[in-house]
Amino acid sequence: MISRERRRAASFRLVRCSWHCSGPTPHSVIAQGLAFERAEEIIDGELDASPTIQAVVEALVRARANILEQIRHLEAKVRLIARQNKIVRRLMSVPGVGVITALGFAATID
Repeated sequence: MISRERRRAASFRLVRCSWHCSGPTPHSVIAQGLAFERAEEIIDGELDASPTIQAVVEALVRARANILEQIRHLEAKVRLIARQNKIVRRLMSVPGVGVITALGFAATID
């Protein structure tokens, strides 16, 4: 049997990890948005760029769109798995604990 103190310490570590690992910082989100905005300007011809650069940027924008679609698809699968697991749902009731953290914690303990 796990002691109460060890469970509490594990809970604090879980919340701290989910807080620090939950996603990109606001600064990186802003930088990504600015870079994507510039890419759209290059594609639309609003910024001067060589045809080679324009072709590369178009390919990167298409690749980014495909990756984002795959991420959405995988996130939906992960959420479905989490909904089907009672322990994971209980872990997600802790403030700051999301699907990935709860699934990872449950998989480690199980």
